Amino acid sequence: MKSLTKAKVTVDQIKEATNACLDCNVLDYMELNDGFYNISYLVKLDDNSEVVLKIAPPKDVEILTYEKDIIITELLFYKLAFEHTDIKVPEILAEDFSCEIIDSPYYFMSKLEGIPLNKLENITPDMRKQVYTVIAEYIAKLHNINGEMFGYITMEDKCAGKDCLNSIIVSVEALMNDAKRKDMILPLSKDEIFDVLNECNVAFNEIRYPVVCHFDLWDGNIFVCTNDKKLDVTGIIDFERGFYGCPAADLCQAMGYIDLEKDVYFLETYNKFANKKVAYNNELKIRILAYRFYLFLIMIVECDYRDVDGSFEPQREWVTRDIKIIYDNLKKAIDDMVK
Repeated sequence: MKSLTKAKVTVDQIKEATNACLDCNVLDYMELNDGFYNISYLVKLDDNSEVVLKIAPPKDVEILTYEKDIIITELLFYKLAFEHTDIKVPEILAEDFSCEIIDSPYYFMSKLEGIPLNKLENITPDMRKQVYTVIAEYIAKLHNINGEMFGYITMEDKCAGKDCLNSIIVSVEALMNDAKRKDMILPLSKDEIFDVLNECNVAFNEIRYPVVCHFDLWDGNIFVCTNDKKLDVTGIIDFERGFYGCPAADLCQAMGYIDLEKDVYFLETYNKFANKKVAYNNELKIRILAYRFYLFLIMIVECDYRDVDGSFEPQREWVTRDIKIIYDNLKKAIDDMVK
């Protein structure tokens, strides 16, 4: 995917960074084109093993407020998942923030087996259930890791605190400022956006404990191996959107692929592994829709910060359309609850 945020590096830089960090030479390498933000390479080492090199955007590239130093969050959450759960995630092998070899921070991690789920065609409901039963377990175990504040660790001065909904609202305020810098016209007015978020307080009052949230578990970040008609999950990647929030933040991503109310196996599996159980009620539905609303706002605004010759136009079109549906569903859920 073409994106303005992807760093430009040379072959010599890749070789030098690999040698410095891993004490190995490069036999071969290839760019991994699926990412939307960082640039990544699959690097084959002189012992024939393969690792992934991931490089943050250049310092002089405009990014969204929440994206500043998100490589710190990504590394932290990878390590928390690796050290405190049995979730399959890549192991962080080395990291370099000096910007001496490459002009951006970067790190090396182990390579997951398999392919991203979005690369498979004709995923049947049974295949989806196989994968999402595992994903329900994974996110429950992630949510068993507690934080001390709500929000992004790199925006602690702006959105951290003991109030979950406030961390979302402050994050949206930063996002609105990002949109203003680009003179963007959003599909909803500022009043509509903040009015509906403030009305969500009826569903967030009970949330007291922040947990690790991935917030980007779409099919492209779930790796699988095919085994006859069975899919085995080999791991998950990309914690860069992560923050400390409530479980609804990750349930909102699952909502894009399954019906949480009808596909009862998902929350049943989640509750089997979660320290704190969840029930699909009006409050949870509002929280899920609020996080999905925020996610789609991000996906609209980020287009102007990443687009290269129309590369993000398809995303802009479908997200602009669907956010209005999410807004209407959120308004309805709030109205149904307060009646």
